Amino acid sequence: MNKISKNKWLSLFVIFILTTSMLSLSSCAGSTGGYGGPGAAGAEAGGMLIGAIIFEVFTPYYDVNGVASGMLGKVVDSETGEPIEGAVILMEWTKVKEGIPGLHTEPSKVVELLSDKEGKFEVSAVENPFIDPPEVTVYKKGYVCWNSTIIFPKHKKRKDFEWGKTCIFKLKHFKPEYSYIKHTSFIDSAIDSGKGNKKMFKEAYRWEELEASKEKDNRM
Repeated sequence: MNKISKNKWLSLFVIFILTTSMLSLSSCAGSTGGYGGPGAAGAEAGGMLIGAIIFEVFTPYYDVNGVASGMLGKVVDSETGEPIEGAVILMEWTKVKEGIPGLHTEPSKVVELLSDKEGKFEVSAVENPFIDPPEVTVYKKGYVCWNSTIIFPKHKKRKDFEWGKTCIFKLKHFKPEYSYIKHTSFIDSAIDSGKGNKKMFKEAYRWEELEASKEKDNRM
């Protein structure tokens, strides 16, 4: 979550190259006719061309990754496919951290939502090319907490999710053999970004913290 993506690295590099090219064209304009001369006209045309390239290349990328688009999501039962009403959806965006460019990110925005009776929810766009697609965490009592990065209970890296305009989140039932202690620890780790109080989400799984406390007492 704190490492900037390879695609973002590529984006920043290409923007740097194109910006350098624009500056070079402007410099050439000054040395081949000055502003208003043929050199200046060439620089202006070159700048417009580069601007068009940036728009065509990066707009689709950010749109696909959701940075410049919102999402219509749906939460369903993984076994029955039935919609889940009242699931809490937590989304946490990150942005490039100030200091050394491109190395790490920091929390930028936090949004909490509830799924409706059809299991649906909608999140608005975040129009900033330097903000990564958010990490998503979904919780409903009786189900395993769903996270876009890590999978409970084995903490494997999730590879079956990509931010898009429409997404379906399939929640699995919480099995009797699962530990409340481990599950609440997983949730704490998933939502611990340091941004926002996440009041709605924390309230939703407070009952599990009580169960985890009982589980600890029984082990003593």
